[in-house]
Amino acid sequence: MNTKAFFVVLILIGLIISLTGCTTAPPILPGTPPVDNTPAANEPPQQEPVETEPAPAKIELTQDVKDILAKNAKITSYEYIFQTTESAKFTAQHYVKGDKLRISYTSLQRFNNFAYYDIYLDKATGLAYIVCGKLPECKTINGKEVMFDQFNVETALEAAKYIDNGQKIEDTEWDNKKAIVVSYINKDSDDEKVWLWTYRGLPLKREITRGDTKITISYSKIVVDPIEPTSVELPSNLELV
Repeated sequence: MNTKAFFVVLILIGLIISLTGCTTAPPILPGTPPVDNTPAANEPPQQEPVETEPAPAKIELTQDVKDILAKNAKITSYEYIFQTTESAKFTAQHYVKGDKLRISYTSLQRFNNFAYYDIYLDKATGLAYIVCGKLPECKTINGKEVMFDQFNVETALEAAKYIDNGQKIEDTEWDNKKAIVVSYINKDSDDEKVWLWTYRGLPLKREITRGDTKITISYSKIVVDPIEPTSVELPSNLELV
């Protein structure tokens, strides 16, 4: 092979090697975004949407139930025996006059080493006192200011104000008083049945279903009558400690 032919062969071999050794990227179609094949750093995992239970459907009160509730509009003073199964069973006499409530126990109660028989609440001012006023058991009439929210209790009239839905399910009698039973959704979204006094429009009994727990509240021996102011006022000779 002459020299000229040798160089031609070398050039052809070089062209073949260069063509087979080059790679080209696949064409990108117009309008197609480039694909990022690198893994996303610290990408939060996809979370399934949380399904929330729908609020219980409320039924509008019928006019006959509204008429019974309207009978309590002018009540300003009353008293009753209060009982509840919530937390612990206990019994107390409640005296209510306007914004003031006195809770009176027959047995001695204790709070932070202070013995008392009565709780005085002023719902208008948010003041609360526990008082030991029975002589000679208390030796002296003394009292102690306490946190209002810790001792506050919903009265029968306050409970009636929240009955804004529901339906009558029964005519009955409870505590020697004619009543209707109203099933409704209370302010805490719990199912509740209330025995409503048809003559005065006040609750006599309540059954609250909260999950798997049933809470019973009763307002027995209700007397609606102008009670003496002294029944809810702090004793004049009270000594605060």
